[in-house]
Amino acid sequence: MLRRFKMARRKVKVIAKPTSEAVKVFNKLVKEGKKVVGAFHLTC
Repeated sequence: MLRRFKMARRKVKVIAKPTSEAVKVFNKLVKEGKKVVGAFHLTC
């Protein structure tokens, strides 16, 4: 939880979702022109 607080202080939003949902959110944000980085766990 401490890491999320540090990220929030830097105005970085952390989104944790199952992979299939995360990919949808990632693609949506990219289409909106947002700066995004993804770290996906592909075995679940």
